[in-house]
Amino acid sequence: MLDPQKLARSVLAQHPALAQKIAKATLASVADVEHGLEEAIKFLSLASEHSASECTPSQRVDLVWHEFILFTRLYANFCQQHFGKYIHHEPAADGKACSTAYEHTLELYLQRFGQPDPAWWNVKSKGQAGCGMCDAH
Repeated sequence: MLDPQKLARSVLAQHPALAQKIAKATLASVADVEHGLEEAIKFLSLASEHSASECTPSQRVDLVWHEFILFTRLYANFCQQHFGKYIHHEPAADGKACSTAYEHTLELYLQRFGQPDPAWWNVKSKGQAGCGMCDAH
């Protein structure tokens, strides 16, 4: 079973530069960076099980994901080791589709991990997504 908190802690211990990049991109304190990466890993777990059009992260989780992807070898190896495949980042062009995918992602997240942390996930009313890849927020 995937332990996002343990994985985030391990990745950041081995790659402290990633923590600095995430802190800068998300305006998070150094103490909160681990939780941000944990949230991105939770999203990647969901995305690994569904098509790219079904899942989209929050804007803030997307920023963490962007920084993680930039450590290309680390990210590629992490995906292969924990998901058995590379999780591609495929931005949506359609705001409505992104909003729908974000709502679906929140439903999947709730089922798997419980209530999303509002510091990392924009939990708004239906039809007002706060996803990272669309202008619907």
